Amino acid sequence: LATAHVVTDVVVLESVGDQPPKVPEGYELVNVDILPPGAGSETDPHAFLAFRHEAVAKDANADTPAPVVDICVVYGGSSGASPASSSPFEMKGGFQTLPLPPCVEQAYGNQIYLCLKRE
Repeated sequence: LATAHVVTDVVVLESVGDQPPKVPEGYELVNVDILPPGAGSETDPHAFLAFRHEAVAKDANADTPAPVVDICVVYGGSSGASPASSSPFEMKGGFQTLPLPPCVEQAYGNQIYLCLKRE
């Protein structure tokens, strides 16, 4: 009988050139660059997602992290936004809001956020 697993965290990892991203212990890399292709130089930035998953505890009293139940990508205002609108975006409804790294903002011309909701 297979053990059920749930995603408990998602992170964004950066690398440069042909260097692989440093994946934290316990995380699994999604080996797809979320940035558009660069010129192929040694200084091209790259960004990847990695996730941590854990077995579902059979004991209801076990101390396991809450599973991620929803993931949203929010495309924000441009980096040249007016000072009045430059406050950080926060997703409502129980989501944790994580700004993606500056290399993502530079590539797409806007701040982008990864929003996670846990059970």
